[in-house]
Amino acid sequence: MRLLCLSNGHGEDQIAIRILTELRRLEPD
Repeated sequence: MRLLCLSNGHGEDQIAIRILTELRRLEPD
């Protein structure tokens, strides 16, 4: 799985990190 995350600097980067962490935990590469 390859994901691209873009951050607009309003805290969405932290949310994306949490989502990516969960996705990587549930579906490892």
